[in-house]
Amino acid sequence: MKPVTLLTGFLLPALLISCSDAPIEPLKISDLAVDIVITAQQVFSGDGSASKAVDIAICGEIICAISPKGLVIYDAKKVINADGLVVSPGFIDPHTHSLAELTEPKTASNINYLTQGVTTVINGNDGAGIVDVGTLKRQLSQQGIGTNTALLVGHGSIRERVMGRSERHANAYELSQMIALTEQAMKDGAIGLSTGLYYVPGSYASTDEVIALAKVAAKYHGIYDTHLRDESTFNIGFTNAVDEAINIAKSADIHLHLAHIKALGVDVWGQSEAVINKVNKAIAAGVSISADQYPWQASGTHLHSAVVPKWLMADSVDKFHQRLNNPTLKPKIDKEISENIRRRGGADALLFTVADDQSMVGKTLAQVAKTRAVSVVELVRQLVQQTPIRVASFNMSSDDINRFMVQPW
Repeated sequence: MKPVTLLTGFLLPALLISCSDAPIEPLKISDLAVDIVITAQQVFSGDGSASKAVDIAICGEIICAISPKGLVIYDAKKVINADGLVVSPGFIDPHTHSLAELTEPKTASNINYLTQGVTTVINGNDGAGIVDVGTLKRQLSQQGIGTNTALLVGHGSIRERVMGRSERHANAYELSQMIALTEQAMKDGAIGLSTGLYYVPGSYASTDEVIALAKVAAKYHGIYDTHLRDESTFNIGFTNAVDEAINIAKSADIHLHLAHIKALGVDVWGQSEAVINKVNKAIAAGVSISADQYPWQASGTHLHSAVVPKWLMADSVDKFHQRLNNPTLKPKIDKEISENIRRRGGADALLFTVADDQSMVGKTLAQVAKTRAVSVVELVRQLVQQTPIRVASFNMSSDDINRFMVQPW
């Protein structure tokens, strides 16, 4: 059935009339300013209970009354008959990267989310959340946006402001600066801290650094949202990365949210079982944990994030390109890029989705390399020195997806 979504995203009943077994004459409400009534057989409240047949009255921008279907005769300007459809509160998408749309007046209505029934979007995931949360909030409030949004402050953004893209652990002074920035962001309304410990510069941080910032978020009742340090075998391994995330949550006494949880690549297919056991054990021990996931076999990211070794991208873009073009480093770089492509399923499993050269979009890395008569590694070398390109990486097993999907967390 097609959903009909309540665009407020909330149920705020000013009036709730309950049914008894005895027949009751319809009650006319004439002194309540009702703009719209939605009448439906299947209405979900969002609290996990079964659907009910109800009428929902909307006054201005809020739900002002909910009553059993047909019990109340509302004096409404408009009646929407949603019988045969499903009515629910707006969905919350916990991982969207939709700030580009929300901050641009022409796209601020965020219509691609609204038309899917999503009325609240989370932004700032993967450690990339804007540091100046207060400034961003004022901008969005003054401009107006089509969906609600909640903002995470990004560990990677904070780290880059304090110490650039240095490939080292923070010293005490740098850590104190990062703590201060996290504190200000939480005061300004961030809902928590996000990390992208797989990405540069977050990948250069120690676990203790993250715990220190997560403790600040916890002080303001925030959450810890993380792109794990490894979802495959890129560095510490998938299961070890989950252990790290759980350790951070326990140490900081904070809710842990595992972003787009996945077993990425054939090396770790099947490890969903071990990860589920780890999470369930932690929950049983009192750690608060949730997750979101892709419901399909591909994940999306930038080409350089997908296959380029992290040590190459330290310090600056210029330094990155210098290392990439250093003939002495070429054998080592080529080997590591080739291995990263293998981890993701090979050149046939990497599909270009965003590129300045539109002829590439919809083609795989293998197809474009063949067209240009270069190796896939050489093509990567060329492309990552241009405008950032996005790829869909077909790297997941349906068995792992299905195992994660049925977990209550």
